Amino acid sequence: MRTPRPLAALLASATLFAAPASATWSIILVNIETREVVIASATCLANFDLEVALPVVRVGYGAAAAQSLVDSSGVNRQLIWDSFIAEVPPANILQLLAGSDPQHQSRQYGIVDVLHNPAKFTGNGAGKAKKALAGKSLPWIYSVQGNVLTADQVIDDAVAALLSTPGDASQKVMAAMEAARALGGDGRCSCSILQPTSCGAPPPSFTKAAHIGFLVVARMGDSDGTCSGQAGCTNGSYHLNLNVIGSIPDPDPVLTLQSLYGAWRASQAGVPDQLLSSAKADVQSLVADGASSAQVTVQLVDLDGLPLGSGGAALGIASAGGGATLTQVGAVTDNGDGSYTFALTAGTSAGVESLAITADDGSGPVLLYPYLELRVDPLVDLHCGFDAVSAAQGAQVPLTLNTDSNAVYLVLASLSGTAPGVPLGFGTLPLNPDPLVDLSLVQPNQGPFVNTLGSTDALGHAAAGLSIPPGVLGAVAGGRIDLAALVLGAGPSVTAAAGFDIEP
Repeated sequence: MRTPRPLAALLASATLFAAPASATWSIILVNIETREVVIASATCLANFDLEVALPVVRVGYGAAAAQSLVDSSGVNRQLIWDSFIAEVPPANILQLLAGSDPQHQSRQYGIVDVLHNPAKFTGNGAGKAKKALAGKSLPWIYSVQGNVLTADQVIDDAVAALLSTPGDASQKVMAAMEAARALGGDGRCSCSILQPTSCGAPPPSFTKAAHIGFLVVARMGDSDGTCSGQAGCTNGSYHLNLNVIGSIPDPDPVLTLQSLYGAWRASQAGVPDQLLSSAKADVQSLVADGASSAQVTVQLVDLDGLPLGSGGAALGIASAGGGATLTQVGAVTDNGDGSYTFALTAGTSAGVESLAITADDGSGPVLLYPYLELRVDPLVDLHCGFDAVSAAQGAQVPLTLNTDSNAVYLVLASLSGTAPGVPLGFGTLPLNPDPLVDLSLVQPNQGPFVNTLGSTDALGHAAAGLSIPPGVLGAVAGGRIDLAALVLGAGPSVTAAAGFDIEP
């Protein structure tokens, strides 16, 4: 029997405006290297704040979508929030939800974090078409889920767009949102309230795939808010937060999000980007002698990877852990071209230095991430500042001696290993003879050998090195260069070996 028109209209109104309604599609994406967390969603409800009702976001950790039958009390999202804090794996979170919620089979979840496998759940009571896909394509971890869709293919196409679209996390998620919209998204909006799958995917003709939607992008340095049924669980301070609370006559929220997102990206031109800007040291490690140093170069670029081209930004440099640094941070030099340099001088404690660097060009501080990390090794008599050198790129490899004061030294090198070495009257030189040993013996301070013959200072410190042009070591890629020094101080001695691997 055909439904009378007034009754159909009443059903439509009840479906579109009821807060604890079914349907939605959502996309969650995290990057395990940058710890960026992105979640977006859209649904056919109107005049309703979906961002308050559906997502959970923890900065630097993960996100979840709690959809289908909305938990307006927020109890389930609070459970997810607390579980994120405790680093409970997503699969275990789903078990907790199943054990505590009598309406679990009416829910749909996607849960993703940077530490574990993602998890998804679609209850028997969720409306068709319904589907969820979760997986890894490192460094990306994702979950895409939806219900009351035009077809399962909505999720398939969203995942395909998510994985194939180049760019950063927000670009990938927006492409996935558009792929879902293009197939009709929520079938109640693009097809029929009562028969959402009856038009196919995409429906032959439709103007909207949803009425409301949101996009949240959280990056390291952002701050979490609180989690409750009334305030939601995405009320922190985020890199980007777009929320479209649309009505029935308004444009499709995905199209509105695209417009807002495009305007936001345009506004970020010339603004330092957290993930594409870089801070690089010219060595891979220092030695805890209170003297050895590294030069750090900070290059600021915007979200399209374009160098800022001018100076003026204020840099902040501090321990990422909030405590004292292992190194002494020198004054920052503004090079006037969007790059900045400063020195790090080793202290006398070994460990891994992790520095949080912020750049503020007047638009607010931007935390560069990942953090700059530099190893400070325990004190040894000969230290090499590189563990590995690319043969294709070459390197300036620093060597640091900490031995007898005012002693003459000669640094030798070998491509043939350290054992058994060469017995000497006062010890064993831990280098096997080969042409490189001969070359370093007869041509110190020449060619690639930088200050390999000299004298230590009153504290027994000296700096030497190897200058390796690009391509020179190509024939020995896969090998290793070991070094040791002969020292004539209070008496003749030999240092322990140090060295680096040669990579292609």
